[in-house]
Amino acid sequence: MAVETMELNPEALPDQDIWVYLTVRSTEGEALDVAGKSAGEGAAVIQWPWTQNSSSQQWQPQRVGPSYEYFKLVVRHSGKFLTVVDASTDDGAAVVQESWNGGDNQLWKYTPLTTGGLMVTAKHSGKALQVVNGSDGNGAAIIQNAPDTGNPAQSWHSWYLRQE
Repeated sequence: MAVETMELNPEALPDQDIWVYLTVRSTEGEALDVAGKSAGEGAAVIQWPWTQNSSSQQWQPQRVGPSYEYFKLVVRHSGKFLTVVDASTDDGAAVVQESWNGGDNQLWKYTPLTTGGLMVTAKHSGKALQVVNGSDGNGAAIIQNAPDTGNPAQSWHSWYLRQE
């Protein structure tokens, strides 16, 4: 059985059960991950080398609202949601996993970038998902920051695995 990685077009997101990996900078980039594969409330979200079948790196985008413009992103291993801590609107606010609370700090929008990839922004703040300080190191924290379409630390790719 061959496994092929395919980039997901957010405009054509199917309504079926699909799990994606979000990588920063490129197809070889680090993946959005939950630190230590923790299932705990408030566990940090970090970047970590992409690992096939790692459930702490698998995120399910679930469309919400009347326009379906925004997504909840639930991580497979814990069932918790990508969340900006305390609904902060500050640059540098931490992004963690938390149980669903229905807040706009748990809703995200994918915006295609002209340079390729996607900017992922929080509904409550309009701030972009970013690797702290543009780090390329394993374990670097994920934060929200003012959107900058030229910042590679805010350029994400959404991939899903297709088995043949």
